[in-house]
Amino acid sequence: MNPPVAGAGRGDQSLAATYSRQVWWQRAGAGYFADLPVSQPDVFEWTAHRDARRGDVVLMYANGDQTFSAVGRLLCDPVEADRGDGGLWTYLQIMAARHPLPRSRTGLGPRQGEFTNLSSKPEDAAAILAAWRRSDPDLVDRVQRWLHGPLPRGPRWDIAELRWAERTAVPRRDRRPGGELELQDRIRELLVESKIAREIEPERDGVDIRDSFSLPDPYGPQYADLVLARPTRAVHTLMLIEVKVTARPRPNLDGISQIRRYRPVLRRRSHGRWEIESYVIAREIKDSVAIKAAGANVTMLEWQDGDPPSLTFRAGRAQPPWLGRLPQ
Repeated sequence: MNPPVAGAGRGDQSLAATYSRQVWWQRAGAGYFADLPVSQPDVFEWTAHRDARRGDVVLMYANGDQTFSAVGRLLCDPVEADRGDGGLWTYLQIMAARHPLPRSRTGLGPRQGEFTNLSSKPEDAAAILAAWRRSDPDLVDRVQRWLHGPLPRGPRWDIAELRWAERTAVPRRDRRPGGELELQDRIRELLVESKIAREIEPERDGVDIRDSFSLPDPYGPQYADLVLARPTRAVHTLMLIEVKVTARPRPNLDGISQIRRYRPVLRRRSHGRWEIESYVIAREIKDSVAIKAAGANVTMLEWQDGDPPSLTFRAGRAQPPWLGRLPQ
């Protein structure tokens, strides 16, 4: 057993001990941390080191910003993506920092490579958490519970899905056949021509957005894929729609994380008479994403190509009644 680290914060001395769970410093581009939850952890597909194991803890570092930006816990041993683009993947339970920690405040130098195992350098892990405790004590307490509590339960969905994991998403500006923006255009056309929805008219509707995509918020412009008005007799309804080719459990790829961010912004920038319905529409929706839909108050619909194309209910609290009005 190693001695406690001098100067470590409350509860952080235990990081100097030897324990069965490993602690990893893992690097990623700053953009990967933009949509992570800050109040309660959520689960995403994420790359992992081959030596990592279920229950290990990850201190997640944004390489571009040179900040520690989130913490994570492996819910399963790594799986090789032999049907995706390769590499090792896990389901990582992640909670982002409310205040990312600059590396300069830890006194540590830069690390080389995507992963560093800090289990053999417990004083470095303790230094990171001691510095982080000043701005994000809840985050550090979460790490301590993960390290010293029971092992996490495995995910509620098939771990074999990780075999299809991929690092890259479809570029936003790609309107090639089968791409995300091409699918977005087809969904808009289907809903408008079927008179399920209509385009937003800002002056008439009192919805304060520059166009139907942009929702400015305090963190800079955010972009909802579709915001349409759904004509009804009883209430005024906005359809907030996030479009994916495949809805996968990763930031910016599940659809739900974007809806959670866009919805309060749209509510602030529209007249109080509007109700908001939230949808994720994708060609394929992974089971692990569908499980989250009802709790997030998001309806998930799957798109099927055809003449005419169709939408089917996949997950959520209830099937929307307007689905029956689509052309067959």
